[in-house]
Amino acid sequence: MTILVATLGKEKGTKLHVKKIIELEKWEKVIIISENKERLETPKIDYLDVDMKKRLPELSKEIKEELKNKLSGIEIALNIISGSGKLHLAVLSAILKLGYGIRFVALTEDGVKEI
Repeated sequence: MTILVATLGKEKGTKLHVKKIIELEKWEKVIIISENKERLETPKIDYLDVDMKKRLPELSKEIKEELKNKLSGIEIALNIISGSGKLHLAVLSAILKLGYGIRFVALTEDGVKEI
């Protein structure tokens, strides 16, 4: 089964997008990487809050260390519709440095689809 990793930022509307992705599919685990301690009203989510004041290399290293123990599956679905470019780059770097491949997923008019 697939683990969903999603970023969550401060933008309006993206919180609902991420929530729908979580609800419309069966995920082995859901990990939300949040830059502002934002929470969704959806159960069974593992949150990773990050300090966006850190420089990119340190941010990526922090995320990598946290994800190392949380990613147990073979398949990672990634949604980065929300959050800053800095957060996106740090997350991508961390996942790839851990040796995982990714598939991008997004909410479309036909449900959750791989992009």
